[in-house]
Amino acid sequence: MIPVVQQTLRNSRFSDVNLYNGGDRAFIFFFQMAETGFRQDMPPSGGYRKFNYGRTFPKVFWRPGVVVAAVFGATVYGSFDAIAKKKARVTEKFEDIDITNAMQPFLTAERDRFWLKLLKKNRELEEEVMKDVPGWKTGALSFALFLLFFSSLESTSSFNFPFISAEKGRGN
Repeated sequence: MIPVVQQTLRNSRFSDVNLYNGGDRAFIFFFQMAETGFRQDMPPSGGYRKFNYGRTFPKVFWRPGVVVAAVFGATVYGSFDAIAKKKARVTEKFEDIDITNAMQPFLTAERDRFWLKLLKKNRELEEEVMKDVPGWKTGALSFALFLLFFSSLESTSSFNFPFISAEKGRGN
Protein backbone atom coordinates (compact mmCIF):
# COMPACT_ATOMS: atom_id res chain seq x y z
CA MET A 1 0.00 0.00 0.00
CA ILE A 2 1.19 3.52 -0.60
CA PRO A 3 2.99 4.82 2.51
CA VAL A 4 1.19 8.18 2.34
CA VAL A 5 -2.21 6.45 2.52
CA GLN A 6 -1.02 4.30 5.43
CA GLN A 7 0.15 7.34 7.34
CA THR A 8 -3.10 9.20 6.59
CA LEU A 9 -5.23 6.30 7.84
CA ARG A 10 -3.18 5.97 11.03
CA ASN A 11 -3.51 9.66 11.79
CA SER A 12 -7.29 9.74 11.07
CA ARG A 13 -10.06 8.87 13.47
CA PHE A 14 -9.91 5.29 12.14
CA SER A 15 -6.89 4.41 14.23
CA ASP A 16 -7.85 0.75 14.58
CA VAL A 17 -7.65 0.05 10.87
CA ASN A 18 -5.77 -3.08 9.90
CA LEU A 19 -3.99 -2.75 6.63
CA TYR A 20 -3.35 -5.75 4.50
CA ASN A 21 -1.16 -5.51 1.47
CA GLY A 22 -2.15 -8.32 -0.84
CA GLY A 23 0.12 -7.64 -3.79
CA ASP A 24 -0.75 -4.64 -5.85
CA ARG A 25 -4.15 -4.18 -4.18
CA ALA A 26 -4.67 -2.82 -0.74
CA PHE A 27 -7.56 -4.06 1.38
CA ILE A 28 -8.78 -2.05 4.30
CA PHE A 29 -10.78 -3.85 6.98
CA PHE A 30 -12.73 -1.83 9.51
CA PHE A 31 -13.11 -3.62 12.81
CA GLN A 32 -14.14 -0.71 14.94
CA MET A 33 -17.18 -1.22 17.22
CA ALA A 34 -19.83 1.43 17.75
CA GLU A 35 -19.41 3.50 20.84
CA THR A 36 -23.09 3.05 21.85
CA GLY A 37 -24.42 -0.32 22.89
CA PHE A 38 -25.28 -2.78 20.12
CA ARG A 39 -29.00 -3.61 19.82
CA GLN A 40 -30.04 -6.81 18.07
CA ASP A 41 -33.28 -6.75 16.05
CA MET A 42 -35.62 -9.21 17.73
CA PRO A 43 -39.17 -10.35 16.99
CA PRO A 44 -41.93 -8.36 18.65
CA SER A 45 -43.13 -9.48 22.03
CA GLY A 46 -45.66 -12.27 21.62
CA GLY A 47 -44.06 -13.25 18.30
CA TYR A 48 -44.97 -12.59 14.74
CA ARG A 49 -48.51 -13.21 13.54
CA LYS A 50 -49.35 -16.55 11.99
CA PHE A 51 -48.38 -16.89 8.36
CA ASN A 52 -51.18 -18.26 6.16
CA TYR A 53 -49.55 -20.78 3.88
CA GLY A 54 -52.74 -22.69 3.04
CA ARG A 55 -54.71 -22.39 -0.19
CA THR A 56 -56.96 -19.32 -0.17
CA PHE A 57 -60.02 -18.64 -2.28
CA PRO A 58 -61.35 -15.23 -3.26
CA LYS A 59 -64.35 -13.93 -1.35
CA VAL A 60 -67.52 -15.07 -3.13
CA PHE A 61 -69.86 -12.17 -3.88
CA TRP A 62 -72.75 -14.28 -5.23
CA ARG A 63 -73.38 -17.22 -2.99
CA PRO A 64 -75.17 -20.15 -4.67
CA GLY A 65 -78.33 -19.66 -2.60
CA VAL A 66 -78.55 -16.00 -3.65
CA VAL A 67 -78.12 -16.92 -7.32
CA VAL A 68 -80.80 -19.63 -7.17
CA ALA A 69 -83.22 -17.27 -5.40
CA ALA A 70 -82.59 -14.49 -7.95
CA VAL A 71 -83.11 -16.83 -10.93
CA PHE A 72 -86.25 -18.30 -9.39
CA GLY A 73 -87.66 -14.83 -8.66
CA ALA A 74 -86.91 -13.60 -12.19
CA THR A 75 -88.53 -16.72 -13.67
CA VAL A 76 -91.70 -16.34 -11.60
CA TYR A 77 -91.96 -12.62 -12.40
CA GLY A 78 -91.34 -13.26 -16.11
CA SER A 79 -93.94 -16.03 -16.24
CA PHE A 80 -96.67 -13.93 -14.62
CA ASP A 81 -95.77 -10.94 -16.78
CA ALA A 82 -95.92 -13.07 -19.95
CA ILE A 83 -99.32 -14.49 -18.95
CA ALA A 84 -100.68 -11.00 -18.22
CA LYS A 85 -99.39 -9.66 -21.55
CA LYS A 86 -100.90 -12.62 -23.42
CA LYS A 87 -104.29 -12.00 -21.78
CA ALA A 88 -104.10 -8.33 -22.74
CA ARG A 89 -103.14 -9.26 -26.32
CA VAL A 90 -106.03 -11.76 -26.62
CA THR A 91 -108.48 -9.22 -25.18
CA GLU A 92 -107.29 -6.54 -27.59
CA LYS A 93 -107.55 -8.95 -30.53
CA PHE A 94 -111.08 -9.93 -29.47
CA GLU A 95 -112.07 -6.25 -29.21
CA ASP A 96 -110.53 -5.51 -32.61
CA ILE A 97 -112.46 -8.39 -34.21
CA ASP A 98 -115.65 -7.28 -32.45
CA ILE A 99 -115.20 -3.69 -33.66
CA THR A 100 -114.45 -4.89 -37.20
CA ASN A 101 -117.60 -7.04 -37.21
CA ALA A 102 -119.68 -4.13 -35.93
CA MET A 103 -118.26 -1.74 -38.55
CA GLN A 104 -118.42 -4.15 -41.49
CA PRO A 105 -121.88 -3.05 -42.75
CA PHE A 106 -120.80 0.60 -42.66
CA LEU A 107 -117.52 -0.15 -44.41
CA THR A 108 -119.34 -2.15 -47.09
CA ALA A 109 -121.85 0.68 -47.58
CA GLU A 110 -119.00 3.20 -47.93
CA ARG A 111 -117.24 0.96 -50.44
CA ASP A 112 -120.46 0.59 -52.45
CA ARG A 113 -121.07 4.37 -52.37
CA PHE A 114 -117.53 4.96 -53.63
CA TRP A 115 -118.04 2.40 -56.41
CA LEU A 116 -121.35 3.98 -57.48
CA LYS A 117 -119.77 7.45 -57.50
CA LEU A 118 -116.95 6.10 -59.65
CA LEU A 119 -119.41 4.49 -62.10
CA LYS A 120 -121.41 7.73 -62.30
CA LYS A 121 -118.24 9.73 -62.97
CA ASN A 122 -117.18 7.24 -65.66
CA ARG A 123 -120.62 7.49 -67.36
CA GLU A 124 -120.47 11.28 -67.30
CA LEU A 125 -116.98 11.21 -68.82
CA GLU A 126 -118.14 8.68 -71.42
CA GLU A 127 -121.12 10.88 -72.33
CA GLU A 128 -118.86 13.91 -72.69
CA VAL A 129 -116.25 12.11 -74.79
CA MET A 130 -118.74 10.25 -77.05
CA LYS A 131 -121.33 13.05 -77.46
CA ASP A 132 -120.34 13.56 -81.12
CA VAL A 133 -120.78 9.87 -82.04
CA PRO A 134 -124.26 9.26 -83.56
CA GLY A 135 -126.31 6.43 -82.00
CA TRP A 136 -124.01 6.03 -79.02
CA LYS A 137 -125.69 4.77 -75.89
CA THR A 138 -123.69 5.42 -72.76
CA GLY A 139 -122.63 2.18 -71.04
CA ALA A 140 -124.34 -0.05 -73.63
CA LEU A 141 -121.49 -1.05 -75.94
CA SER A 142 -119.16 -2.51 -73.35
CA PHE A 143 -121.93 -4.74 -72.02
CA ALA A 144 -122.94 -5.72 -75.58
CA LEU A 145 -119.35 -6.76 -76.33
CA PHE A 146 -119.34 -8.78 -73.11
CA LEU A 147 -122.53 -10.60 -74.17
CA LEU A 148 -121.22 -11.09 -77.70
CA PHE A 149 -118.00 -12.63 -76.41
CA PHE A 150 -119.70 -15.06 -74.03
CA SER A 151 -122.45 -15.98 -76.49
CA SER A 152 -119.81 -17.07 -78.97
CA LEU A 153 -118.20 -19.16 -76.25
CA GLU A 154 -121.53 -20.68 -75.32
CA SER A 155 -122.19 -21.91 -78.82
CA THR A 156 -118.80 -23.63 -79.08
CA SER A 157 -118.54 -25.11 -75.59
CA SER A 158 -120.57 -27.63 -73.71
CA PHE A 159 -120.54 -25.49 -70.55
CA ASN A 160 -123.75 -23.59 -69.87
CA PHE A 161 -123.06 -20.00 -68.75
CA PRO A 162 -125.90 -19.05 -66.38
CA PHE A 163 -125.32 -15.29 -66.48
CA ILE A 164 -125.51 -14.84 -70.26
CA SER A 165 -129.21 -15.29 -70.75
CA ALA A 166 -132.16 -14.80 -68.47
CA GLU A 167 -134.54 -16.74 -70.71
CA LYS A 168 -136.53 -19.49 -69.13
CA GLY A 169 -134.95 -22.87 -69.61
CA ARG A 170 -131.47 -21.54 -70.24
CA GLY A 171 -128.80 -21.09 -67.63
CA ASN A 172 -129.47 -22.74 -64.32
